[in-house]
Amino acid sequence: MPRMTTETRKQAVKRLEDACFRFLARREYSHKELGDRLARAGYDRVLVQEVLEDLKAKGLQSDRRYAQQLSDRRVHQGYGPLRLAAELRERGVDSREVVWPSPEDCEAALRLIYEKRFGVLRPEKPEEWAARERFLLRRGFSRADICRYMKRLPKSDDP
Repeated sequence: MPRMTTETRKQAVKRLEDACFRFLARREYSHKELGDRLARAGYDRVLVQEVLEDLKAKGLQSDRRYAQQLSDRRVHQGYGPLRLAAELRERGVDSREVVWPSPEDCEAALRLIYEKRFGVLRPEKPEEWAARERFLLRRGFSRADICRYMKRLPKSDDP
């Protein structure tokens, strides 16, 4: 790549910042996501990292804010903390940046998705129990939380 003059570098940084602002105006992005997206758009990776570090220092891009929004959205959609952790790892967010949902929020998400999908009764057959457990495991809940929740459900023959 030819050497940039000071003026062309300033122009490139300005174009790159404008692209960042357009993306961030729509929604939050993790540092990694935004960097990958800008690199795919043809921007120089070194320049992208410099601009992203500057935006991070100014508080315009925040992995913590991104993680909080994703966490809130996923809990509301009925996903558990294990699924959330995997998504955040995939998107390059350090687990120290994450404010994890409370156990009460996770329990509410588990109850929401279980009742929406299966109703309020405990499964009668072992095959049903296993199928429901597999479904909830894929949604990101721990086996211990699932068992604890399902054991508290009323049986169909309970008064």
